[in-house]
Amino acid sequence: QRCVLDGSKESLILAALILKKYPDAIYTFDRETGEDCFDTALLRKKTNVLKLVTTPVVDGTLENIKHGKGTIFITAIPEKCLATLHEMILNHSPENVVETLRKIHFVKVPFAEPRIFTSSSPSECGSYSFTDPWGSPSLPSRKLERTLEKIDLVGDGHKGEIYRTPAVLPIPGLGSLEFLSALTTATPPSSFDNEAMGLVLRVMWKDYIRRYFIVDFASYIIFFVIWISFADMTSSTTSSRSENWVFIFLIFWLFVFNTIYGLKEVVQSDYGKRKGHFRSWWNIVDFISIFLVYIYTFSTLVRGVGSGSVPLAVATTLCLTLKLLAYLRGFDSTGWLISVLTQNVLDVGGFVLIITVVLIGFMLCFRLLFGNVEGTCQLILDNGDSIIQECGKKPYGTLHDSLFSTFELAILASYDQGHFDESDYTTLAVLIFVLAVTIVLVIALNALIAVLGDSYSRVQEHALANRRKERAELIVEYLSIIPSNKSREIEANTKYFHALLEADADGDLLIVKDDWEGGLNALKKDLSEQNATSYEMTRDAIEQLRCHLDDDMEQLKNDITSLIQELSHEIKEIKRLQNDGGVTFNNKNVRNAVKVVKGVGKHLDMRHHLEMGLRPFRQNSQPLTDSNDQRPFWQGFPKIPKGDQDDT
Repeated sequence: QRCVLDGSKESLILAALILKKYPDAIYTFDRETGEDCFDTALLRKKTNVLKLVTTPVVDGTLENIKHGKGTIFITAIPEKCLATLHEMILNHSPENVVETLRKIHFVKVPFAEPRIFTSSSPSECGSYSFTDPWGSPSLPSRKLERTLEKIDLVGDGHKGEIYRTPAVLPIPGLGSLEFLSALTTATPPSSFDNEAMGLVLRVMWKDYIRRYFIVDFASYIIFFVIWISFADMTSSTTSSRSENWVFIFLIFWLFVFNTIYGLKEVVQSDYGKRKGHFRSWWNIVDFISIFLVYIYTFSTLVRGVGSGSVPLAVATTLCLTLKLLAYLRGFDSTGWLISVLTQNVLDVGGFVLIITVVLIGFMLCFRLLFGNVEGTCQLILDNGDSIIQECGKKPYGTLHDSLFSTFELAILASYDQGHFDESDYTTLAVLIFVLAVTIVLVIALNALIAVLGDSYSRVQEHALANRRKERAELIVEYLSIIPSNKSREIEANTKYFHALLEADADGDLLIVKDDWEGGLNALKKDLSEQNATSYEMTRDAIEQLRCHLDDDMEQLKNDITSLIQELSHEIKEIKRLQNDGGVTFNNKNVRNAVKVVKGVGKHLDMRHHLEMGLRPFRQNSQPLTDSNDQRPFWQGFPKIPKGDQDDT
């Protein structure tokens, strides 16, 4: 604890080493003040200190060292760990929160034993206590065959039965409104890319929140149908004669539903106090749609049927349609599509700006080239049965008309050949047309397809994390609007989250690492392990090859040494015979042979080069000598005339 309180780099390293060897050192506290390590970490508010004290708890190390002789759940440590994690979410880097959440592992329920369950039994649930929520075994005990890896059921009549151990997440309150609200507001989707949070969201949604969502979605469908009927009846362009009671009925229920949704948004935002509520543009759309519905209904009520503002009705309908799309996030079959479309809209923002600038430039060019071109003309009969020619407005007569015509020409490739014939600059008009179609229709739109494809790939890469975050946002929304007593009841019943997991012969959990890491993270980890294994195998192969090369080089060195010794002996023998007069040079071939031998001796007289050539093989050995002469063999060669040394 003194190391944690000091907070220096060296002290934190020492504290980490202590906790790695003795995880239960986290229990230490100041006996004078009662301050423990978690209190010290919250006081210091340093990221590394917070991570240091939470890691032994979230990864199950602190609970696993008990070996069934005790548990941390009867202490205050799990609650303090949650408070520490909440501090990290609100005031520290999201990357550290993501890293900590990925370390959360299930631990075996204290004092629980593996037993038999049916395959239809719920394998996940929430509970108010850390104890076994499944209670005593519901099936009679059977004979078990224990192996080194797993436990198998033996005997007949147990089809559909499985052998599992109850497990629990070591941190309580992961499904509370306060924790999920902070997590969805302050962290990226990757914070949900772990199986622990996946379990929390599944249990919360399936057992408690989904029923409220279904009711809310059904009521909104009714509201949307009422709006369609009301807008069609009251708009100035589509109004029709109808009974007065129908108008009153529609406007009454429209006002009632809209008021309910308005109160819902106010409560969700905690009366404007929740800072992160408006960070989601779905909530912004909700507020705008509610406001527009009120304006349209009141204006229609004042003016009467058939006087509704068309632009206001169009804007309101678009906002209500977006709100309906927001509800589709709650369904598995459509939720991922909403994520893809949302990301696509965000990613094409820059492209839309660029294409708008390009269209504005070509708009002015086409207005200058086709400004004098008349609209489509046709022959008609007037009241006097005279044939007259009537032409529509000029397609490029105004900047507004020119922009719309340019959009049709460049984006939709829709144009009238007669415009080019009527232009005063036909050739230039054709060139600008080809340039516009090439840039906008060919290059820009293909670039848009590439951008959308890349956006889709990135969404799919983190599809699970994005899907879980949207699910968490819906859970937060409904937890904040349901009655407070019901919300507290749900949080109490989901204080701890349990799962049935496989166990070995000793009852210890068999946890597959892929279950606790995101799919991509698990793949990266597997690749790293494979690379490490390949590195070890390659290093061993290189070491074996080096040993073989050393042996071959040693053999080669011995062979070369033997050849040099034989050569030295032969040269000395020739020299001795020459000095004794035993060698005559009357024969031409003999003279040539002697000349060659002298040449060999001349080259070997270069001591420096000879030493360099022999060094790799001689190592620390003495210079090679003749068996009867302790001098180096080259000192016995005949002297070479000075004139011949230059030929070397």
